[in-house]
Amino acid sequence: MNQMQPLLAFPILNTVLNPPGFVEIQHLYTSRSPETRYLVYYTKNSFYMKQYYYWLLTSLALFSFSERSGHTPDSDFELSNYNVGERSCSSAFGGDVNTYTITDNGRHIGKSLWISRTSGRTKAKYFAHRQRGSNVHDRYTSWRTDGEAKTVVLKSSGAYATGFEDSDLPVGITVDNGSVVNRRYEDDMDGLVIVYATGGIAISNIEDGDLRLASLDREVDVSQYGDRNAFIRWAQSENATVFQTHLTIYKNELKVYPNASRETARRKFLVLARDSSGELFHVIFYLTREYSLYRAASLTLDYLANTKQMDVIAAVNLDTGGFDILNTGGDAKDCNDRRVWGSSNNYEDMTNLLTYEYE
Repeated sequence: MNQMQPLLAFPILNTVLNPPGFVEIQHLYTSRSPETRYLVYYTKNSFYMKQYYYWLLTSLALFSFSERSGHTPDSDFELSNYNVGERSCSSAFGGDVNTYTITDNGRHIGKSLWISRTSGRTKAKYFAHRQRGSNVHDRYTSWRTDGEAKTVVLKSSGAYATGFEDSDLPVGITVDNGSVVNRRYEDDMDGLVIVYATGGIAISNIEDGDLRLASLDREVDVSQYGDRNAFIRWAQSENATVFQTHLTIYKNELKVYPNASRETARRKFLVLARDSSGELFHVIFYLTREYSLYRAASLTLDYLANTKQMDVIAAVNLDTGGFDILNTGGDAKDCNDRRVWGSSNNYEDMTNLLTYEYE
């Protein structure tokens, strides 16, 4: 979950936002997305709220203007200037997993982790939430050590959460191995990720309303109440794992638009793509330099479609806020011969986890 710089850190706004009559001002955040923020104001009575309403709106407008006009190291006005390249770092797990350093105009900006699905030996698993009193960290540890110890290729944070505690619900429709965690549909997030027990992943564009459920021989529109309930029942019967997030690329087209928020942050995408021979790859594209969501998605599409000549099936946003978890295993290392790491790796309180194992 992304944290916003506290509004009260701006001295010019303190006087306006702390007028007489206010008990306190609090900032409350959710991680509906890295782009969405919530501020909640408490007043003694509605009179004071009315009295200072104009000043509050003026202050927020000033803050919005200063954020939009302020300098960022990667302004969206520079989109036409990027030139994405790569450097191969390692090949591991029988050649199924390859890591690269990513550059933009020769400047290091992040890493990509490529997982081939051809051999069928590298499989995904997603822990969507705590279950039966066990948090995600404990569930992952039990899974990894149950029976013969599993060889973990990588682990990464996945969906957004509503808070920082391990008990906080994920945002959007969520089903964990057939167990319903959250039924609530988020209409501003079009990415629906299905992680199958076989280790495969599918990504659907909710906006298209054409998710096909083969076992039911029908298509469903998850944005519609009746179809959504049918989909959830299907996920329960199939012991499927599902989470909802922002769709950034679909069928080689951007699904993030230039008028989206210009807030910059580290970005991480889960990508499904095929090469010219039809080989399917799962790619974790991790930008350690801060970009707006639009520029990051544009840069990713440029890298995949132009540098790598890939057919991009879909890409979705993964959390890089309070739980920016990323860690590779085995010989999957960066160009400095070190494991690829996220910025926080707070495993004890993590709210979800995407993993890949090598059998």
